[in-house]
Amino acid sequence: MASSTRNRLKFRLGRIDSFSGSTTHRISVAEAARYQNQIYEDYVQYGELTPDKIRNSTVVELGPGDNIGALLRFIAAGASRVFGADHFYSTHDIEHERAIYLEVRSGLSQEERRRFDEAVQLEPRLEFNSDRVKYVYGKGAQDIDEVVEPGSIDLVVSRGVLQEVYEIDRAFRAMDRILKPGGTMVHKIDLRDYGMFSSLGFHPREFLTVPGWAYHWMAFNTDKPSRRMLNYYREKMARMNYEAEFYITGVVSNPYQAVQPEIIPHKKSLEKGVDYFDAHQRLIDEIRPRLQPQFRGLNDQELLAAATMMVGRKPA
Repeated sequence: MASSTRNRLKFRLGRIDSFSGSTTHRISVAEAARYQNQIYEDYVQYGELTPDKIRNSTVVELGPGDNIGALLRFIAAGASRVFGADHFYSTHDIEHERAIYLEVRSGLSQEERRRFDEAVQLEPRLEFNSDRVKYVYGKGAQDIDEVVEPGSIDLVVSRGVLQEVYEIDRAFRAMDRILKPGGTMVHKIDLRDYGMFSSLGFHPREFLTVPGWAYHWMAFNTDKPSRRMLNYYREKMARMNYEAEFYITGVVSNPYQAVQPEIIPHKKSLEKGVDYFDAHQRLIDEIRPRLQPQFRGLNDQELLAAATMMVGRKPA
């Protein structure tokens, strides 16, 4: 709670720097490039983004962190313009970032490299073409419509971002406002506690037992999860009249693992004996009586889901 208070004060004073989203200083260039390629490939696979859908499209990525390798993959695939928007400023290592882009570029076809090179210069220093790539800080999902023209975007994507957005209803209104009719959003959403309790040996759903007022004080306006579970996102898409699909990417585990083992391919529903087992079921049965009322009625799969890949399509 003390660290949350310090972070909240820092952000109110206008200091938006954060190590959240900073990955390139912790892993190798090759690993970081593979990760950015995987992010892009997940968006394409689960969003069913055909080459025709990507070609000449405009793409916004929310919370890309300390590099935009996935966005540059969209450029290489034919997107006309991309935007990165971060509520916080993730600490950058420019030379490491440049090396990641070089590694990503090395795996592209000749035509993809030509498009890639139109958007970013890597030698002798890193420099983006502002007509093709825009990157803004201090603006997150909830105010993306302040920096992006309404009805101008074909695709909005994010990975591990929406669970940190407390003004989430406002965020969905903003994303809906910038999307063109028929546009798509693809978001991977972590539904765990970031180890707040579980890394200390508590139940992986212990954070759902904390009264709302106390949890709000602990986590609001920080980079901790908002406790919106899978049911919230399903209901939100239905209220917005979006055609939506949800893929469960993994199940909660005890002890906590920072890098969540994933179900590949992701599934729309979990199969007992394949994706989860009796030990997982006992975890849910054990915690359910202690959950706060708004979580107690969730079904087993909603409580088991560690993360989801959400695909929403705006009515044409």
